[in-house]
Amino acid sequence: MVVMRGIDVSNWQASLDLGKAFKAGCEFVVVKISQGTSYLSPARNKQLTQIAAAKKLFGFYHFANGENPEAEARFFEKHTRSLIKSGIPVLDFEIQVDKDRYRSNANWCARFVTEFHKLTGVYPVIYLNNGQLGQFKGSWIVDKCPLWLARYTANYRTWTSNACPPCAPWNRAIIWQFTSSLRIAGYDDNLDGDLCYLTPAEWKQLAKGGKPSTRATKATKKPTAQIVSKIVSGKYGTGLKRRESLAKEGYDYSECQKLVNVYYKVANDVIKGKYGNGTTRKQKLENAGYNAAVVQQIVNLLVR
Repeated sequence: MVVMRGIDVSNWQASLDLGKAFKAGCEFVVVKISQGTSYLSPARNKQLTQIAAAKKLFGFYHFANGENPEAEARFFEKHTRSLIKSGIPVLDFEIQVDKDRYRSNANWCARFVTEFHKLTGVYPVIYLNNGQLGQFKGSWIVDKCPLWLARYTANYRTWTSNACPPCAPWNRAIIWQFTSSLRIAGYDDNLDGDLCYLTPAEWKQLAKGGKPSTRATKATKKPTAQIVSKIVSGKYGTGLKRRESLAKEGYDYSECQKLVNVYYKVANDVIKGKYGNGTTRKQKLENAGYNAAVVQQIVNLLVR
């Protein structure tokens, strides 16, 4: 299960230096661009510039007002032309439309999505809260538009690595907004916290108009000491390259990184003398379930 950590921002977070979020472990940001047919977020350009400078993955969203859906789609497209095919577009739908005029929420969204796709060749992700999902049963949107689910199951203040809750009629969500209480160092307010179940490569593919699998995420290979050795030796590179390389081989980046951290902790304990020397060290490490050669590899890196 791939889990990338992110946040979404609007003008309410205009004072946030996104560099602080990236330093805290944020891997993607979704930025509010527009609302209705006249509002543009004053913070959008600053936020997008900070994301570009950090070379992070990004998305951009339109908040639906329930006006004419084609007009709202055209307004969104007009102000995001330079972003199309680079970031993921999102329709943020949190309202109840006039049923006499638009028949249903799903119909309003279908008209917006149709117009936006006609203009860009890209189907947007659709953001919905848990209580809205049932309104889209039977809609073709479920097949065309990946889901970003808003559902708060706990008052999380830090990123978690949990799987997304069920979200029928979608088989799965690609992003889960799991909290509105996320806190990071250097910013004295709550943030929306998000988890993404795509690899960076899949994110980029979706931005270009591709479609990620809507099937449940396949089980990943369990990381081993040999994978730790390859990561430490630099075979998988760093940052996004490491994440993508591991994903191609069927490994979950987060799980691999956890095992790397475990081995580094053990290596530091070895340096402090907690495992003894020579044959005694090797025996103690192996009895504890660690690969002594990999531990020694890290020790050599730390003390050189």
